[in-house]
Amino acid sequence: FLQDKLLAQADTKTQADALLRAGGPTAEAKANLTVRELLDRAAKELTPDKIEANFPKQPLVQADILLTVGMAYHGVGESATAANFLARAVELFRRYPDHPGTSTTMNNLANAYCDAGKLDKALPLYEEAL
Repeated sequence: FLQDKLLAQADTKTQADALLRAGGPTAEAKANLTVRELLDRAAKELTPDKIEANFPKQPLVQADILLTVGMAYHGVGESATAANFLARAVELFRRYPDHPGTSTTMNNLANAYCDAGKLDKALPLYEEAL
């Protein structure tokens, strides 16, 4: 996913092909995309239906991808968007309470909530992760 859907978008031919398949104008393909633009394009492939179709019955793989994209959004200062992806990752990880990614992702989601000014949502997650 990261190679084919996220990083491949840096190539203008790949962008144009994807835009054409989606019915959009190929003229929107451009060189030197920002990280945010790459993330936004990849995020379109991460709706609940699409991620399940791409990674059927693989909740830990789905959670890892959502975690990675969420952390990337957080890294570029998009805390609210990051929280959306991280919350979905937490939902998936909660099926595996002993998995090391579960508490780590809860903590990352709490950080995103904190940075987005949602302390009321952050505190319970910090406590649960701890």
